[in-house]
Amino acid sequence: MTVVVLRAFAPAFDVKDFLKRFPRLDADTVWSAGEKALLRRTHKDSGFNLTLAEAETSALALVKARQRLESLSAELAEARRRSVTCVADFGMFIGGERQFTGAIEFAPEDLRWFAAQGIGIAVSAYPSFDDETES
Repeated sequence: MTVVVLRAFAPAFDVKDFLKRFPRLDADTVWSAGEKALLRRTHKDSGFNLTLAEAETSALALVKARQRLESLSAELAEARRRSVTCVADFGMFIGGERQFTGAIEFAPEDLRWFAAQGIGIAVSAYPSFDDETES
């Protein structure tokens, strides 16, 4: 399975005001600079995470993520205007029988599209195990 999350953040980002102005951005997670983060760190920026797509294959997740980002073009343009960094993080769950290893391929036209939108790309791998292997 592949999950794609939009991460938007900046040091001087009024994230709560931004999300209030754009209610279609129903963020999964919101944080503010100075708040405690994981591992006893403190957030240096403010931002949010928004799930864009979930799919069984990375190819389908890529298509769904692009469609969702296209529908959010006004919101993304405003984020760029405010110097907010936007990253699409493609997360793969690997290690189980269904997907022991994983890969995501980005064609040159995909990379050009993300660059034109001002969106960076990250790829994350999360270990998962089938219930059968946990015994």
